[in-house]
Amino acid sequence: MSDRFIEMLLRLAPRERMLLALMVVVLLAGAGIGWLLPLQERRAVAERELQEARALTAWVQARADQAQGLPQVGETRATDPIGTSGIEQGLIIAGLRDRVRGLSNSAGGSIELRLENVRFERMMQWVSASEGSWGYEIESLRIEKTGVPGLVIADFRLTPGTDG
Repeated sequence: MSDRFIEMLLRLAPRERMLLALMVVVLLAGAGIGWLLPLQERRAVAERELQEARALTAWVQARADQAQGLPQVGETRATDPIGTSGIEQGLIIAGLRDRVRGLSNSAGGSIELRLENVRFERMMQWVSASEGSWGYEIESLRIEKTGVPGLVIADFRLTPGTDG
């Protein structure tokens, strides 16, 4: 078979052989690019995801470092519960009142709070700044991401803090 191929090449003019060689090079280059380009795109996506994961890890570590100074479970609080109006006042001061979709008292003096389409950073700054003065403990906190980066939906359940 290779003999017939060599004979066919010998019958071609030099110009035709050059065009045939050029065509082979172009086909090989196209196949190489078609194989390498998707790999390059996947690598770029993986690098972005790695950067996001590292940023999240750094954020979590910073929050863990901050948590070292927070009161531990079972420690007493000197503050009486401020009620829904006090929570609402804090939300107004923080500029988050327009994000409240639910704020109500529940059985046993608990408070249910729902914030929608709120910037995660702003919400956490508000919680960090005010949580110690509420007179409540965060019994549960559920955070859901929305379709918009940085915006979340948060459901809080606050229970009255333990007394002395």
